[in-house]
Amino acid sequence: MAEVHIIGNIEGGEGFSSPNISCKWCFETGGAWRLLEGVKDGQTQVDHPIDEGRAHWTHPVDLHYATKGIQGWPKLSVQVKTHFYLIIHRYLYYTDNAHIGLDIGHSPFVIFKND
Repeated sequence: MAEVHIIGNIEGGEGFSSPNISCKWCFETGGAWRLLEGVKDGQTQVDHPIDEGRAHWTHPVDLHYATKGIQGWPKLSVQVKTHFYLIIHRYLYYTDNAHIGLDIGHSPFVIFKND
């Protein structure tokens, strides 16, 4: 059985026109994958971007999977939300997903605004 480690950070995002931004994230896998250690989903803290719309989260990710095959390779799904504190509701702002790369190093992940 092969093992895969995913270690890194959800660093942040930029280009947001709204304040109070957070990122809800989830790693999705196929049926041949089993999570041995780590948390496959979560949410960052809320940041108030002040420098040209860049939100800073630096949220740690540390997962350890075992697999019997490469089908269903881990995919990261994210939802970037804006929080309005005077109104209790949260509104979905951006959403996207991408497969995790095989390379070692920094892997930027670009999401686009839903219209």
